[in-house]
Amino acid sequence: MPDFSTPNKECIRRYYNKPIIKRLKETYNCNIIYYGLPSPDAEDIAEWIDYISSVVAFQCRDYGNVSDPDQPTDKVDKLIEKLNAWEASGKIEDYIVYDGYMEEVLFKGFDNSASGSIDYTHDNHITLFNLDFCNSITSPQEYITKDGDRVSKFKLELIDKILEYQSKVSNQSDKFVLFLTVQASYAGADLHDYTEVNKQSMSKYNSHDRRKHLVLKHFIEDYLYSIIKSNNYIPQFMPTVFYKGINDVDMMHFAVMCVRPQEDKKHGGVFVYNQKLVDITDSLPILPDPDNNALKKFADDIDGMSHPDLNFMQTFVQSRNVSSYWND
Repeated sequence: MPDFSTPNKECIRRYYNKPIIKRLKETYNCNIIYYGLPSPDAEDIAEWIDYISSVVAFQCRDYGNVSDPDQPTDKVDKLIEKLNAWEASGKIEDYIVYDGYMEEVLFKGFDNSASGSIDYTHDNHITLFNLDFCNSITSPQEYITKDGDRVSKFKLELIDKILEYQSKVSNQSDKFVLFLTVQASYAGADLHDYTEVNKQSMSKYNSHDRRKHLVLKHFIEDYLYSIIKSNNYIPQFMPTVFYKGINDVDMMHFAVMCVRPQEDKKHGGVFVYNQKLVDITDSLPILPDPDNNALKKFADDIDGMSHPDLNFMQTFVQSRNVSSYWND
């Protein structure tokens, strides 16, 4: 098995992510553009390749260290070789690999190979943002600017930047899906402040042995819900997945389907957000079940929270957001 994969991760790719991508491709008859962080082996793209048209990938040279032109390019070269083979065989239409961390490339506007500015323009497409981070949501990424300054950017800032890019192409694509994977750890002051402000709504987690993970889930879902709404998109959250990653590290995986509706979809002059934040945060996580090639329910019941339907795509299709905004 490749270094960046585990049975749990493969189960999530195949039985959680893939049905989402397949549904989008088949229902809306559009190109799916992968925009994200594959490993040099690109296991995620390989799993979803039947539904992906183009790839925009970011690959650092030496994970954990600030980019340096003297670092070997073997990881970047390996990813390019794999994508080039897929393009040559007709499995994907085109691709581009940016040499560097996503944070540094997007905020600098160019990568470490000077391959040009960031741009992607395709008609009638849905962008699949796959932000598969190996560390926590608050882990900063340092990079050196063209002026030689050392700068740090955080994952939450990166999500803001990505939504800014998506907004620029909203006339060509009014839909996107966000996959976000992070470690289930957070030591930031803003989480502490958030917990204090929302102490009452999160008191239901207090007696559970995974209290910290449930609090973090709540915080990230709230953040994503707010930032997506502020960019004039309607989010539809799928169940959040808890799982054990490499070296048994606790991980979380989020999936959000987003659409920017037309003005004529307003009711009384406003868009109606049919999936409320409390519906999302009060939904228990689900778990991968690789032994049975499936997903399964969270082991425990928690007062005030409900188990989501494991037939999550059917829930999505039947949601009021889909009938109101996705079905033209």
